[in-house]
Amino acid sequence: MNAINARPTRLAAALALCFLAALPSVSCRYMERASPSSLEPERGTADSSLAVAARFVTEADDVPGFFTGQMSDSGIVAVRVTVRNDGPGPVLIHDANGFEAGPGFDGFALTANGLRCLPLHPREVLARLLGEKKAQRYRKHSPFGLATSALFPPMAVYLAYGEADIGRFYRPLSGKSLYPALEDGMFEPVRVESGAERSGYLYFAIPREARRDSCELITRACTPVGTPYSLRGCEFVFSRDELPFMQPTRVAVTDEGLVKPPNSCETPYGFLFAVANDATTGDRGLYLARVRSLDPESDSLWTLVTPITSKAASIADASCIGSLSACAINFKSKSKVYLMQCAEAPDVFEEQGFSRAIRHVFLYSGGAFVVTEDGFCHPYDGSSHSWGHGVKLGIDVDDTALLGDFVFAFLKNRDINICSAFGGAALARVEQHRLERRVHTVIGLLDGDLVLLARGRATCGDTISVFNGDARAETLGVALPGRVGAASTDGSSLIVQLEEGTVARILRGPQGTLDVTEVGYLPFKARAIKTASHGFIAIGETGAFSIGSIDSVSPGSVRMVEVSVKVQ
Repeated sequence: MNAINARPTRLAAALALCFLAALPSVSCRYMERASPSSLEPERGTADSSLAVAARFVTEADDVPGFFTGQMSDSGIVAVRVTVRNDGPGPVLIHDANGFEAGPGFDGFALTANGLRCLPLHPREVLARLLGEKKAQRYRKHSPFGLATSALFPPMAVYLAYGEADIGRFYRPLSGKSLYPALEDGMFEPVRVESGAERSGYLYFAIPREARRDSCELITRACTPVGTPYSLRGCEFVFSRDELPFMQPTRVAVTDEGLVKPPNSCETPYGFLFAVANDATTGDRGLYLARVRSLDPESDSLWTLVTPITSKAASIADASCIGSLSACAINFKSKSKVYLMQCAEAPDVFEEQGFSRAIRHVFLYSGGAFVVTEDGFCHPYDGSSHSWGHGVKLGIDVDDTALLGDFVFAFLKNRDINICSAFGGAALARVEQHRLERRVHTVIGLLDGDLVLLARGRATCGDTISVFNGDARAETLGVALPGRVGAASTDGSSLIVQLEEGTVARILRGPQGTLDVTEVGYLPFKARAIKTASHGFIAIGETGAFSIGSIDSVSPGSVRMVEVSVKVQ
């Protein structure tokens, strides 16, 4: 009897396995770019190095039937675009990705009946064809994941149904897109090397009454940002300024604790910490550089803080008040925090080891707090030069922040435990509140309030909000079109880099909203990023270094090319 009942399950699993085995070959056919357009790409001007050709999809194209059927019925058209670069160097064609980007980053646009239409992401096309719920539910799985799921018949059947119902639409849309489409709903830039040609499809929603013979495709491209400098090191972290609104101060260490002399002129930009090898001796250690004097071409900018022999050292966090700084390092099975005075050369006056990894270190005028991964907060009293007992801030703590007289612990269940930071009842919970969404990361301070990052679902962007410590509530926010890779605040502005490379500066608007005021692009993913008066400073995983203005890709700063052609 069991054998009889098992036959349908085995049959379903066998059918699902056959479907999944055949799927990669089908999707690979979809991924192939069609041959270059028979139209000769046109140049915008006689001296232009970029040539573009564009035509609407036809029945003769090697595309699924819904490209010319269901898409056009939904008011969406597919435009076949061929781009050729005859210039001496590469060019980048960005996409605004939902931002009000400058002319260096707006990429392709289609004009129809006087309207300017921007390309739709394949997921947005999918949502218009099948509905928003189906588009959000679908996940694009790797061939390995599909093959693994075949070992579990129910899961294999579920995935096979999803591919047959939704994936057969999404995979060709994504595979034939000229823009590399990310799963979070953003586009990566199209890079065209010198002498190369790229061809693919762009999808636009145009008015039904629009005359196709009057549509034009505008293409704006620019040269990539110059090759960044490289800093030696494998770990980089900018210190967080705990008192961004104080006058520049120098903090001294005395028997009475950490004291701020009244007439001091220390700049508030803070420090850059790195785990690196000495350029001369090769000795490994923790080094620091003063942000205000960063010079990427100078090896003398680094000052040794302390030797480090472990190759597994990773900087967890850094904090500063004037010339006083703290840096936390995680090793393979333990961690350590260093408190130091950096008025002249780094002078470590306190170091403390912990058995758990460190998440954050916070400085204040009388001591410090260290928060470990198990949610314990360990206080340091500067007046007695002693460490207190660790106190549990909550169960499943996502992130913490020190704001005013309180330590805020944001939990995975969306609760906030608020603990007194000082006094006789230090670190005792005094309040508990609940937020609408789970807070994954505290980015920093903006005009005295906390900036919070909530991760979106796999196919959605992240949300940044402002939490008012006095009102104990989120006051405003902004939804981003993609996932945040790195972020930083300087007290009055916020800078973020999304995972596809877009860099944006966000300020509070006149109506109290969060507004994106500048948009740029970095050719590498930042490991550490910091706002500065002149723009931003970013450092990549391998030491790639960029310093300058966010809107550095603009007319007059780099070569820009614009081409306008009629869509055939």
